[in-house]
Amino acid sequence: MLHDLIPRILVIDDQESIHEDYQKIIGPRQFSSSALSEAVNELFGEQPLVTPSDDVNRYEIDSAYQGEEGLRRVQQALQEGRPYSVAFVDIRMPPGWDGVETVSRIWEIDPELLVVLCTAYSDYSWEEMVRRLGRTDRFLILKKPFENIEVRQLAMSLSEKWRVARTDMLTGLLNRRSFNEHLEREWNRSARQGHPLSCVLLDIDFFKRINDEHGHHEGDAALKLVANVLGEQSRAGDFVCRYGGEEFCVLLPDTNEEGATIWAERARTALAGAGFTAAGRIVRLSASFGVAQRADEIAGPHELLHRADQAMLVAKQSGRNRTVRFTSLASPIAAGLAEMPIALNLFQGVLARQVMTSPVLCLRNDSTAGEAANHFLETRVNAAPVIDAAGKLIGILSEKDVMWTMLWTDSWTKPIAEIMQTTVVSYAEDTPIQAIFDFLCRVTIRRVVVVRDGQPTGVISRASLLRWFTNWVASHHGHVSEGDGNGGGGPADRARPRMTEAAESLVQLAQRLLCELSDEEQDDLASPVVEGVSKMQELMNDLLAYSRHVHRIAVPEAQAC
Repeated sequence: MLHDLIPRILVIDDQESIHEDYQKIIGPRQFSSSALSEAVNELFGEQPLVTPSDDVNRYEIDSAYQGEEGLRRVQQALQEGRPYSVAFVDIRMPPGWDGVETVSRIWEIDPELLVVLCTAYSDYSWEEMVRRLGRTDRFLILKKPFENIEVRQLAMSLSEKWRVARTDMLTGLLNRRSFNEHLEREWNRSARQGHPLSCVLLDIDFFKRINDEHGHHEGDAALKLVANVLGEQSRAGDFVCRYGGEEFCVLLPDTNEEGATIWAERARTALAGAGFTAAGRIVRLSASFGVAQRADEIAGPHELLHRADQAMLVAKQSGRNRTVRFTSLASPIAAGLAEMPIALNLFQGVLARQVMTSPVLCLRNDSTAGEAANHFLETRVNAAPVIDAAGKLIGILSEKDVMWTMLWTDSWTKPIAEIMQTTVVSYAEDTPIQAIFDFLCRVTIRRVVVVRDGQPTGVISRASLLRWFTNWVASHHGHVSEGDGNGGGGPADRARPRMTEAAESLVQLAQRLLCELSDEEQDDLASPVVEGVSKMQELMNDLLAYSRHVHRIAVPEAQAC
């Protein structure tokens, strides 16, 4: 939905004649002069010529005669996805709410509405109105009787201010804040009425290369081209947004995932066939599309965006210039595992937090590329999650991303926020590990980040899964002697004390190693670390082997129950 719609203005006044005046002043009229010449005619009392060719006042005006009715109209406008930009509100409207009360109630549901309070009396002092409505630029005062030119100037300037605050100025699309408002409303409507709702997230392929090779002016041309293509492909009821940088998001009400995929493929094909001229040659564009549909098990609208983002990331990682549906990420392996006997289905009941590598080492977004390089060298990892000041996950940085900065002399001082990848696949700690296994089996991505309340708590990579599987095999198929020469007691009776003893030894070794590392006078740290870790690895292997006996006895007992 592009922002070329006629602005909507709401007049709230208890006198019908006032509504007629507003219609005459800012209602649909046709003049041959421009807006500037009309203002001159108004000031000097000259009557403009009326012709059917030039539509100067382009506003849709609605009326409400009491504050309560005005509130209902604002609610309805929000539900329809066509909010008002400006409201002219009278101060005195007996017997109901006065203008100040009306505005305070309306701002509870639509805080973006700009207001002109109209009065012929001093009902409220300026200090009182500021106390009631706040120190804000969202309202102005218009004294009655008002001049026509004042009303027209306020309608024009405030409508434009409202539009600018909700629009991406480069592309003319919805900005992220406005899009999120539509997303919240359409999500609630879809849940209430049972209608499908789908989201398409797309990212321009190799956009950085366009900026680097042709300059930011051509980069802006590419963004405008994508916006135009998406607008041409969309219906009046769709919502198209520049989501950030080279990412765009499209909300498709009353559309299931299959229909949204068809739409995305049509838009992708149209974009691939378009192009713009830079340095005398045609530059072609492509984009990677991710599609997701609202489902009952999704927690909220932002989870829908997250699913579309995961699908888009897979589209980029698997070759770019393609469309991926979120439901396609579910592997047929899952169906096969579900039919296996419980003894063979090793994923049953296993969650992400049980497999992840923790604690996870993170990078701050305000750190530099040089600091990140040292981090990778010291920790021997090749990628790390990036967090903001509040500890929230906002991206991921790899050695490859840091290597790109080596092309510039000032590269080592670049903030991580400028070079990180913002599209990072993350899963909650309570996600079944089978879902993550399926995902990593199907894509070229090597790892996913595990989060709790938006903060990274671990990482699961292919190596994490292999390590977990190796340990699972050891615990289920390892060997411990059935007897210890002392006689008496079953396998479980002998295994449990040994596991307890091994666990206690692990704690003691870890505490001893911690003391060694804390000793500031200790110069040689390599020897105690190697010795301690080696012993702990042996004890851990013993624990896995002993657990075979507990498992072997527990499974038949569970099956018998």
